[in-house]
Amino acid sequence: MEAVARFARVRAMADNEALRMSNRLIVCGFSAAMLLTGLNTPAQASLPVPYAIVGCVAKGVFRSQGFADRNLSHPASKAIEGKTVRVEGRLSPGDRFRATSVYIVDARCRPELHKRYFLCQPCRTLPGMPETMAPRQPGTEVRLPPAAIDEFDNLSRGR
Repeated sequence: MEAVARFARVRAMADNEALRMSNRLIVCGFSAAMLLTGLNTPAQASLPVPYAIVGCVAKGVFRSQGFADRNLSHPASKAIEGKTVRVEGRLSPGDRFRATSVYIVDARCRPELHKRYFLCQPCRTLPGMPETMAPRQPGTEVRLPPAAIDEFDNLSRGR
C-alpha cells in the first residue's frame, strides 16, 4: 500500500515537472516568434501627410464637396469672399486636417473645381520613407493671418 502511495506521489511530481517544462517551452517559443517577426519593436504611428481641399467661400461660409460647411468669422476672410480657394495643410490619422496656407484658384465661385487630394505621391507615412511632392497646382497665395487660416482646421466630413 505504501509503495502505491509513493508511486502516486512520484508520478504526480513527474507530471508537474512535465507541465512546467511544457509551459517553459511554450513561453520560449512565443518569445522567439515575437523576436523573429519583429513584434518586439515599438509601434509606429502614421505621420501627417500634405493634403489640399478646394472649395468656395460664399457669404462667409467655406463649402467643399464631401465636407460640412465651415463659417469663417475672421475679418481677413473677406479677401477670399466669392472665390474658389485651395486650402493646403497636413492630414493626420483620423482625418484631422491642419491648414497651413490658402490660395485663390479662381476669382469666381466654381463648384466644378471642388476636390480634395494628396499633395504627395507617394506620401511618407512612416519615418524614413521617401516622399515626392505632386506638381504645384495653379493659384495665388493669400497672405492671411494665422488666426484666419486656423478657421479651416479640422474640417469635418459631411454631405
